[in-house]
Formats: sequence, structure tokens, C-alpha cells
Amino acid sequence: MQSRYEDSFSQIPLLLGAYYLIASGGNFKPYIGLALGLFFSTYSYKWSYSYFGQTFNEEGDQTETKFGIAPTLGFYYFLAATTMLHVAVEYGIIFQELGETSNLSYLSIMAGVAFALSGS
Repeated sequence: MQSRYEDSFSQIPLLLGAYYLIASGGNFKPYIGLALGLFFSTYSYKWSYSYFGQTFNEEGDQTETKFGIAPTLGFYYFLAATTMLHVAVEYGIIFQELGETSNLSYLSIMAGVAFALSGS
């Protein structure tokens, strides 16, 4: 029996959010936020398998647009006057599912460094 399975999934969020910077002294600036909007999800598959000398091929795709929210916790840390570290955790909660058994909610952990383009 020979099998070949190819699956692909993509999800693109289009969100609008509000973020509250918590007052703190020094270089550490924590924040909380909430975004809401649309999540564009696409799933496609191509399966090929042999069973008792017969080959079967299946393929399909499904595209859906769903509504969801994304609460966020994060912070900015100023390393220098023109350099900042940004770390955030976001949990995307999608209120509907793709198909009947798939949960599309996700957890993102993001980190980056921002540099000012000019010193003024």
C-alpha cells in the first residue's frame, strides 16, 4: 500500500484593535489590548493512496471568512533613545470552525526590535 498526503492551511487576520499602555516609570512599558475583525481561512488537500491494487485520488479545498477577537498582552522596553524591544502574546479566538472538527483559534508569541530612522 502506497500513500501520499499533501495538506496546506493558511489564515490571514484583518483586525482593528485598541491597546492601553499601562502607566509605568522607566524603560518598561506594558500594555493590554483587544482587536476584533475577520479571519480568512483556506484549507486544501491532495491525497493519493493505493488499496488492493487500485489507486484512489482525492482533492479539495475550503475557504471561509469568520469573525473573531484577539486579546493581547505585551510590553515595550526602551533599550536606548532610538531602540526599542517589543514582546507580545496574542490569543486569536475564532467563533466558528472550518469544517466540523477543526478549531482555528491560535496563540501567537511575537518579539521584535524597532530602530528609529532618524535621531530627531
